[in-house]
Amino acid sequence: MVRYWSTPEGLAKDVILSLQNAFETHPRFGWEKSLGTSNVEMNQDLIDLKKELSSTKRKLIQAETKALAKETDIWSKEIRLAGTCKENDFNIVAFEKCVSIRTVFNLWYSSLLKGPYLDVTACDNLTKLLENSFNLSLLKLNDDCYLTIKMLLEEIGVVAEYTSKNAFGGSSNNIVLTNKGREIWNKLNL
Repeated sequence: MVRYWSTPEGLAKDVILSLQNAFETHPRFGWEKSLGTSNVEMNQDLIDLKKELSSTKRKLIQAETKALAKETDIWSKEIRLAGTCKENDFNIVAFEKCVSIRTVFNLWYSSLLKGPYLDVTACDNLTKLLENSFNLSLLKLNDDCYLTIKMLLEEIGVVAEYTSKNAFGGSSNNIVLTNKGREIWNKLNL
C-alpha cells in the first residue's frame, strides 16, 4: 500500500484514502463504534464478575480462618495486616505488618465492649486503634484484612455478627463482643 504524492493536498488525500482502506480491510478494536454488545450488557457482566470475585474471596477467607481457628495456640498466630498510610504530607505508601491475633483482639476489645457497632464503624475503630498502636498515619485498612480479622474472631466465638433492620426498611450488619469473648479476654489478661 504505497502512494506517491507531490503536493501537501495530495498527501492529505492519500493519507485519508489509505486509512479508509485500512479500516475496511483490517478492522481493529476502537475503530468500530461497538463490538456487538451494549455498554449496559458489559456493565452488568462487570458487576456480576465483581460479585463473583467478592463471593470467592469471602469463601477463601472463611476456609482459611476456619483452618486457623482449629489450631491449638491460636492467640500467638500472626496475621498480615495491609493497607495504606501517610509517610509524610506528600507520600502515601503501602502498609504491611504481621501481628498476633492476641494483639489485634486486645486492641479491639475495649472498643467492642462499648458495642454493638455497625460493621463499618467497627472497621474504622480497628483502623484507628492500629494507627495509634503502631504510630502510623493509617489511611485505610484493606477490606480483606478487616474481613479476615472479623471472620477469624467469629470462628473462635469472641465476636458475633448480626443483621438489624432500620426505621427506613433497610438493614445493616452489626458486630458485637460475645460473652465468650469477655471470658477469653479476662483469661488472656490475668
